[in-house]
Amino acid sequence: MGRTGTASMRRMRGARIDSEGIAMKGKARFVLLALLLVAAGSAAAYWRTAAPFALGKEVAASAKPGDIYMYGATTCGYCKKAARWFGWHDVPYQSCEIDRDASCRAEFRARKGIGTPLFVIRGQQQTGYDPRAIAQALR
Repeated sequence: MGRTGTASMRRMRGARIDSEGIAMKGKARFVLLALLLVAAGSAAAYWRTAAPFALGKEVAASAKPGDIYMYGATTCGYCKKAARWFGWHDVPYQSCEIDRDASCRAEFRARKGIGTPLFVIRGQQQTGYDPRAIAQALR
């Protein structure tokens, strides 16, 4: 049996669809996949930020002035992130920047700091920004 119709016609699942219809079906799948990936990424971003926000209330309720000291640096992105997080939740803290203040740098070295941010929370030393660890140190 020979082909019927034009060369662009195809038989698929009992229905005749031209090549443009097949291309559109492929594009629709691509768009659907792209939307699913965007939705998954948005959900992941929400879950990454939701935990630190929930901990903010706990940390703000537990922290008293003088409980948290942060040794940071002007070029440290995590130091800026921690400072913003403390500000958003009205957490009292003190800080200094080791690349601007010689006495801060000397204290940082005396504590054998290896990176910033370096937190001293109620006498416990902690390197790196981790809201869960900050909350744990205040419990």
